Amino acid sequence: MFERVRGLLLRALRVPAEPTPPRGARDARVFRASERYYRYKLLRWALSQAATLFGLVAGILTVRSVPGLPHFLLSLEAIAVASFLLQLPFTYAALRLDFELRWYIVTDRSLRIREGLTTIREQTMTFANIQNIEVRQGPLQRLLGIADVEVRSAGGGAKASGESTRDTHVGLFRGVDDAFETHAGFVNRTGIASARAFNRLTWYGRRGALVETVQGQLMLNRYWRHDQLFSESPLEGGSSVSTEMRPRTLSSWPG
Repeated sequence: MFERVRGLLLRALRVPAEPTPPRGARDARVFRASERYYRYKLLRWALSQAATLFGLVAGILTVRSVPGLPHFLLSLEAIAVASFLLQLPFTYAALRLDFELRWYIVTDRSLRIREGLTTIREQTMTFANIQNIEVRQGPLQRLLGIADVEVRSAGGGAKASGESTRDTHVGLFRGVDDAFETHAGFVNRTGIASARAFNRLTWYGRRGALVETVQGQLMLNRYWRHDQLFSESPLEGGSSVSTEMRPRTLSSWPG
């Protein structure tokens, strides 16, 4: 029954079955979160439903213990019980679809996260821009052998008024298992070769002049697949130019 409803819903909302890797990407690995992450979410859902049911039963018993109970309160009890039972299949379906429609892609040059049902969100981050990777585990996650991996790229800062509060420079891989690093090649990029070049030029003025030194610095870095080193265009890379000028110091100024 759930599979039939799921299929109808995905066709109605035109949600593609699987995400597509970025154009030109190689060695793309497409995968979901761990099944243990689904069990983790299911356990949390079951605990919250049990707490709600306990509160509902306790409330009904407390109200019924009051003498001279008005009849309309019995109707409210029936409505509360019916509402609790009706929300069960919908909240479970939302939990299951959130798991099934959360996709991760790791390629030779970038990461991609796709999630959402009514609003599909895809986030792509290139390896060249990644600055920090953080792994987070709670007690229950450690017990199940899963973790959340937060990837932070360059950029960010304060958002203008009216902009989305979601940080587009942070990607979150929820519920990945212990095999994530070796299976996806996520942390260590295998089969990649890099080349870097650095040059610095310095001009010296005469001592005591208004400008004593001017320095320029150029840095280049490029990344290739190991078997295509220098024979093909690089996968990614960057360059930077910096300059520095040293004016006359106060001690060298005439008194």
